[in-house]
Amino acid sequence: MNKPLLSIITPVYNCYHLMDRLLETLEKQTSDDFEVIFINDLSTDKTYELLNQRLKTVKFKYKLLTNSQNVGPGETRNHGVSASEGKYITFIDSDDYISEDFVKKIKYEIEKNKLDVLIFDYYINSGNKLTYKNSLPLNNGIVDKTDALALCNGMCWGKVFKKNIIQENKVVFPKLMRSEDLAFVKVAIFYSKKVIYLKEPLYFYNLVETSIMHSRKTLNNLNNIKAYEYIEKNISDKRALEMIFVRDYLYIIVQNMILQKETNDRIKRFIEEAGKKFPEWYKNQYIKMQPKYLQIILKLIKHKQMICLKAIFRLKSRWSMKNKYSMDKIYLVIYLFILMYLPPIIKHINILLPLSAFSLLMIFYKHKNSLKLIGVKNDYKSIIKMIGIYFLWYIFTIIFNYLISGKFYSYNYFINFYSLSLVFIFTAICVLYVFLYCKDKKIEFDELIKLIIIAGLIQAFLAILALISSNVKDFFVETMFKNTGDNLLIHKYNVERRFFGFANNMLDSYGFGTGIIAALPLYLSLKDSKKWLLTVPFLLMVPTLNSRTGLVVFCISTVFYILYIWKNKIFDGFKKIVPITFGVILLFVVSVLIFNPTTIEWIIKDFSSFFTNKFGTFNVLFSERFWKLPNFLGIIIGKGYNIAGFGGMQNIIGFSSDVGYINEIWKTGIIGLSIMCVIFYKITKNMLLNSTKEEKFLVIFITFSFLICNIKFYVISCSLGVTIYMMLVLKDMLNLKEKKYKVKNNELISIIVPIYNVEKYLKKCVDSLINQTYKNIEIILVNDGSPDNSALICEEYAKKDKRIVYILQKNKGLSGARNTGIVNSKGKYLIFVDSDDYVDIHFVEDLYRALLEKNADISVCDYQEFEEGTEPSKTYNEEYYIETYTGKEKYKNLYNNLRTAMTVAWNKLYKREIFEEIKYCEGLYHEDEEIICKILDKASVVAYIDSKNYFYLQRAGSITGNYNLKRKDILVGLKCKMEFLEKKNYSFLYSRALYDYYYQLIYQYMMIKKHYSEEKETLEKIEKEIEELKSKVLKNLFLNPLRKLKVMIYLIKIKRQKNETKN
Repeated sequence: MNKPLLSIITPVYNCYHLMDRLLETLEKQTSDDFEVIFINDLSTDKTYELLNQRLKTVKFKYKLLTNSQNVGPGETRNHGVSASEGKYITFIDSDDYISEDFVKKIKYEIEKNKLDVLIFDYYINSGNKLTYKNSLPLNNGIVDKTDALALCNGMCWGKVFKKNIIQENKVVFPKLMRSEDLAFVKVAIFYSKKVIYLKEPLYFYNLVETSIMHSRKTLNNLNNIKAYEYIEKNISDKRALEMIFVRDYLYIIVQNMILQKETNDRIKRFIEEAGKKFPEWYKNQYIKMQPKYLQIILKLIKHKQMICLKAIFRLKSRWSMKNKYSMDKIYLVIYLFILMYLPPIIKHINILLPLSAFSLLMIFYKHKNSLKLIGVKNDYKSIIKMIGIYFLWYIFTIIFNYLISGKFYSYNYFINFYSLSLVFIFTAICVLYVFLYCKDKKIEFDELIKLIIIAGLIQAFLAILALISSNVKDFFVETMFKNTGDNLLIHKYNVERRFFGFANNMLDSYGFGTGIIAALPLYLSLKDSKKWLLTVPFLLMVPTLNSRTGLVVFCISTVFYILYIWKNKIFDGFKKIVPITFGVILLFVVSVLIFNPTTIEWIIKDFSSFFTNKFGTFNVLFSERFWKLPNFLGIIIGKGYNIAGFGGMQNIIGFSSDVGYINEIWKTGIIGLSIMCVIFYKITKNMLLNSTKEEKFLVIFITFSFLICNIKFYVISCSLGVTIYMMLVLKDMLNLKEKKYKVKNNELISIIVPIYNVEKYLKKCVDSLINQTYKNIEIILVNDGSPDNSALICEEYAKKDKRIVYILQKNKGLSGARNTGIVNSKGKYLIFVDSDDYVDIHFVEDLYRALLEKNADISVCDYQEFEEGTEPSKTYNEEYYIETYTGKEKYKNLYNNLRTAMTVAWNKLYKREIFEEIKYCEGLYHEDEEIICKILDKASVVAYIDSKNYFYLQRAGSITGNYNLKRKDILVGLKCKMEFLEKKNYSFLYSRALYDYYYQLIYQYMMIKKHYSEEKETLEKIEKEIEELKSKVLKNLFLNPLRKLKVMIYLIKIKRQKNETKN
């Protein structure tokens, strides 16, 4: 029996109740080239018996050993190393677990790099909260051994070691109860020659206080001293040894002495004595690569600042990981609070201006590497172009109106006319910074939502203070007046009803944002925990006290929330907590209103204004000035400026309006408004297609609120609400490019080339395949009975290159040729290339790399179309990024700008097993359309690279030439897709597939009627299907109204043709 590549060693002690997750992930491994060695360290409970019983049901190879006496984790691991059979060993603690592709990825790295030590990243799992951790502050790939020694942590997990290096150099875990793994890891790395760092989390470190690995937290320094002595005895690299001394000896022992409450004199004496080993330890180059907090502590140790050290270490020991937010998250909460509420803390300057300048500086200083790697997802590229067109149009309207008016734009004129547009741009810069910061710090989107809620709770706290204390409220009002000079905002009407909190303004735009924030816990209750509902009453304090608009937004979200629960039938989890929560919210709001009667008067007065025609929201909103439009030319192309802002605009042009849609017409006219509506529609559609069920709730209620509230005020001027919306869009739009690594020619890849009458193009095609940078390929040339000289060319190439296999068969068509190629191929992976096309030399290598990096089943590259007699522009994209698609996303690409690239057979690398049960339908044109959904269904992950490595020739003799009856075969493929997506219950995608099929039915009917009118049976069959599907198409709620209109126009044309024929 073959020995496994990897041995996983796991000590076990009284921990069976914590091992479920580990055993599950071991059973789900995607590679079976491993063994697991469990060593029972004489457990005193039933761990051994229960584990032994459980292991009898597993499929992976294992050994279950028992120590003769309890010897601790170090000696237990030594026993595991001795019993292992693998070429490489790794360690997993019994209460931790691993990713499902743990072995597969380790195997790939071993085979690719022939490494001695592999170090990879990990997650800390604390109370079901995952925190991403880097094992090294270095780049992915080969690492200098000294750097690895100095910088890696002392945990034996998260690393893979070559076994013969361990055995030949007699590296063992010392007989210690603590720090034994530090000693083993450092010495093992020292004796290795090639260290690889994989910047990818494969390990999940579980913070469980009761396990063997985490329960022996004694502060006895003897273990640390002996561990360092073992390291010092075996390692001769002074630079690395000095850093090990600093971080794993000096720092740890000083910390322990402080926590043991040793006297200051003893601690200072130890620092002086220990410092004699390395008198200039504080100058070590690796200290600068440590976390900032550690650098500060080491400086304090150097200067023996005992008061500060004691405060830091004692605070650190009490600050449990289960309830703390890291400094990164605290910083982000403060940043988000400033960005969203824009508190007036700088005199006469809106804080958004310096904040955006700071953000821009940080983007290029701290996050420039991430910025370089940012790419836009393909389905957003057309949207980006439209946004560019919109801004060009906006600039045109400004210049055009300036030339017509001839006015000189003073500073005040500029500020009042264009400040809202600048607010939007500045906000976008800040949101981009937040996005990059979260990417770099591994903060997930849901975690970001939680931080936004925390920032909202801070404002709620300030609102409560202002409600309780008039002095606090007066301070907020006075600060606003002094720092903004806005007399109108400090009007008695606003002071009485607003300024419960600290923000730049508290008008309708502010209310819109606070309403959204109050509704965010509803989303988290669906996605994370229902406990987040408890924050809603507090978050609602802010809109309740300051803006009725916020309450409207929250009511909208509540309606969608209840509809979501009803539609998804999740009553069991919500039937108790939802009524209670909303009851508490209602009670809370009512009590606040009673406590603050001015707000009640405000609401009653507003409502009554609808009937009395006296001043109020309804009266003002529907007044003439709010809906005043420019002249005819202005309506068409716009005036180039907003008219929102009661004070400034009133003084300049004599009136103002807060209605968002009217503002957009004044700014860019009907043309600009139309472009904006199309952009908004496309963004919303993309977000809905890419969202989970819970995320759809978030997208729908924010979008709907945006549309409704835009009637009352210019939403785009709102930093608070727009910030959250932009975050949603960026999450969906942006993608990080992948840093490429070189692939080796490990696996055989079969390239299948169907051939029929292509002697003119065949040589160019085959030459491009022979010259691939990836060499381990076989090229299968399937001659489908070509009557031209294609056979002679194939035979000639087969003699020159042993990798070419030539097959001659009777004519079966393109599908038959591909099926023959599949049957005769030997490769683990398959590629199809049409014989009149050709490919870039990196074509195979890039597809193979993408497939391996993303653990995909299919990889796809972009293509470039060119006409006969011309040449494509062959600019190779070295900095391409890789997108991955799973679930619904795979099928979504059949209906966006990747439609052709995703549908065709060529330009892809497939795992061979995809074609084990499916094959191309022979004798059918448009065979790709018929089979593509079956192929995608077999693939768990599809990887796409945005590099045009395939060159597609559009020639006159191809299928896309003049119409012939065989072209109706496309109906078969489109119908297959439609029925498939209907079964999958993908409503949006099904509606698009239905439209495509129906439109093609109409098109084929009209073309057959025109060119093959004698095909009466075919025409009748198609006409019948058109009539049957008519109501289904026109009543489909998800279908674009413009497409429905297009269908109706064609149906009228058909009806007219029939009437003319009768007459």
